[in-house]
This record gives sequence, C-alpha cells and structure tokens, in this order.
Amino acid sequence: MDPERLVEQRVREALAPREPQPRIYAKVRWVGPARPGAAGRNGESDVVVVDPERGWLLAIEVKGGLVGRDGLGRWYAGERHLAESPFEQAETGARVLARTIEEEPAWVGSSPRAVHAVAFPSVDAASVGRGHGGLGPTPRSP
Repeated sequence: MDPERLVEQRVREALAPREPQPRIYAKVRWVGPARPGAAGRNGESDVVVVDPERGWLLAIEVKGGLVGRDGLGRWYAGERHLAESPFEQAETGARVLARTIEEEPAWVGSSPRAVHAVAFPSVDAASVGRGHGGLGPTPRSP
C-alpha cells in the first residue's frame, strides 16, 4: 500500500467513532498562491480531513521511505532533495484550501480553521530526534 493510502486508512480508523464523521480525501490537487499576493501555483495535499460541522480542516503531507535532514537543515526523501520542507508543504496546502473554501459562494459562516501535520509512516520513532534538528519543523527566523 502506498504511504498516502496507508495514512488515509489510519486516519479513517482513528476518526471512525466520531459522529458526524469528518470527510477524508486523498491526493487533493489545488491551485492558488502560497501566500496572499504571491503568484499562484499547483500543489497537492496528500490527505485532507474536513469537518464542516465543526468548521476545520487538516492538511497532511505524507513522505514515504527514508526521510531526513542534512547538517544544513535541508530535507531529503531518500536521495531526493526537497525544495520545501514537508511542514511548509502541509502548511501551504492548509492555507490554500481554507482560502478556497472561504471564497466558495455556498460557504456560510466564519473562516474554516486550517491546521496542518506531517506523516512519515516509514520512519521509526528513534530516528525522529536525530540529525540537524531532527525531523521536526524548521524554526522560523525572527
């Protein structure tokens, strides 16, 4: 099973007892600017959980296989350098999707609360803290 489908399945299992059931989508493509005023771009959120009853959405970026950072803080998936950290990818997806929902004429109410997360299903817990800053988010510059 590919990593995105595995995470989608695990999220479904975890949320199964909730009523009403949040909506879960895999491989959600989007087009929009990462930040207001920026140029639009294509993107994809690997797993998106939407709870319209409670007014929130969760965008999850999934990286399968070996995930790591080098001594300079650059992210890699296997040998492939990632131009953007998985945390930035997830945050951008959450922001664009929330803005898209908010701009939808059928949407009523306040802005959806948008949160983001990452999932590394092939990485063991012992590896998370190793390396330059471990596998957590890169601290923002002041």
